[in-house]
Amino acid sequence: MFEVTVRDRDDGIDITGPFVHGKRGERAFGLRWGVPAEDGSFGVFRAAKLRFSDVDPAALREAIDTGSRLVGSLGLTDEHGWPRCAGVRRSEVRWSAEWPQGR
Repeated sequence: MFEVTVRDRDDGIDITGPFVHGKRGERAFGLRWGVPAEDGSFGVFRAAKLRFSDVDPAALREAIDTGSRLVGSLGLTDEHGWPRCAGVRRSEVRWSAEWPQGR
C-alpha cells in the first residue's frame, strides 16, 4: 500500500506521489521483484508497470467521492508461472474502491 495525491481538476484527474512516475497523462507506478542483500541493496530481477490511465474510471471516481481506498488486485505471476513483468494489461487488474478494515 502507498499513498498518492489526487487532484480532481476541470481537465481531468491527476495522480502524483513519491512512487508515481511519468508526466501528466502517462502516470504509472511499478512493482519490483528482487532479492535483498546483506548490504541493504535490492537486486531487482523483474519489474512491472501499472498505468493510472488503465484504472477503471468508475472505481477511481467512487474512491475520490467517498474518500475510500482505490485497490488494484492482480495475480503476480503470468500464464507461465513467472513473475509478472513489463506493462500490465488493463484486463489483468481488477480495480475497486474499498474501505480500510476496521472502519
